[in-house]
Amino acid sequence: MLEGRKFDLCRYYSDNISVFVDGTKKNGDLYLILQIVDTINKDSKYQTFIFPKDTFKNICQGHKISWFIQKYYGLTGITALINYCKDNNLSYKIVKEKLL
Repeated sequence: MLEGRKFDLCRYYSDNISVFVDGTKKNGDLYLILQIVDTINKDSKYQTFIFPKDTFKNICQGHKISWFIQKYYGLTGITALINYCKDNNLSYKIVKEKLL
């Protein structure tokens, strides 16, 4: 499943901010990079979410990546994904201001 290839989870544009979430799978782990761009001040903030292989398997429950993208796409997708992990005691890590 898309090992090493990027996929989009969010592309949002407004007058003040733009939000992008890109995902990739590396060594079985899921990496999501969230970028928030202040379009007025030209400032960007990054967060990288790392979901270990076992967590990612639990999230997908045997579904294909297209199911995952459809379920967690958009501005509310990353929040829904984090809430799912919290509700089910699934591990993940957040790395701020760092691109992997």
